[in-house]
This record gives sequence, structure tokens and C-alpha cells, in this order.
Amino acid sequence: MTDPADWKSLSPAFMAALRRYDRAARARVLRAQRRDAVTAPPYHYTDRGGLAGIITAQIVWFTHYQHMNDDREIKFGMSVANTVLSDIGDRLPKAKIFCDLVADLFSAENLDSVFDFYIASFSRRRDDPHQWKNYARAGEGFAIGLVSVRRHCESYESVTGRRNKCLIRLELV
Repeated sequence: MTDPADWKSLSPAFMAALRRYDRAARARVLRAQRRDAVTAPPYHYTDRGGLAGIITAQIVWFTHYQHMNDDREIKFGMSVANTVLSDIGDRLPKAKIFCDLVADLFSAENLDSVFDFYIASFSRRRDDPHQWKNYARAGEGFAIGLVSVRRHCESYESVTGRRNKCLIRLELV
């Protein structure tokens, strides 16, 4: 069944439904992009060493989620996602199987083998007390406004073979 010559054509009704879904999904994504558009620079809070590294290399390092100093954020996010999936599955019986499958994938046991993501902290606020406290040496650091970010991520393997960090190249203006 892997040979395309063996595939059956989809019915016209199914193809029409796919086209309607595609149009609706694209419209939904465009609305979300307009709603969530970043219109002011995001701020990255850091200390003197972090600032020097960012200016010199023009990169911000994103840390692999396995190496975060506070795993409560990941656990909280997973808990929220699982609650939402459960609520949707309870309200929409036709979606329950899908929600259960996604919830199973998005579990602590599967997170390591399925997902590969990196995290950095940014704020929409230029003067954010939480960010100053946790990322900028209790107010003695710096808040860097990022005007333009090139959307490219490079990862590398450490000597131990584990992924450590990901970087985003910046175009500081």
C-alpha cells in the first residue's frame, strides 16, 4: 500500500470537505497571527556576562527543556494542556479519542522521546519585576529589547551526546 499506484482516489465529497477545512484553518491561523502579532520589541533580561555574550556573538541561547533550573514550568504547562484536552474530550465525544491520544503523547514519559524543544524567557514588558528578579541579578542586570530576530535555530550535541542548547541569531538594531 506504499506504492502510490495502489492508492485509491478520494471521493469528491471528501475532497470538498478537505478544501473547506483548509480554508477555515488558514483563516483561523491568520486571525491568530494578526491578534498575536508582536508590535513592540520583546525584552530579554540577563546579567552582565549574558549581555556581553549576546552583543559579541549576536545570539541568544535557548536552553533545552531538560536542563532548566525550574522544572515546575514544564510540569505546570503539561498539566494545563492535559486538563484542556480532558475537558474538550468530555464535551465533544467525537474528539475524545483524539484528545486521549494527544494527552498520552504529551506526558512526562513521552516528552523526552517525542518532543525536542528549547526555552528562553522574554517579556513584552520593558520593566518586569519578575524578570528582573529571576534573570537579571535581582535588578542589577539588563533588559535587552530585540528589534529583529532571524527565525533560525541551530542545535548541537554536547560531549556527552545530549542536546544542551539552541541559539537564535539576532539582528540587533
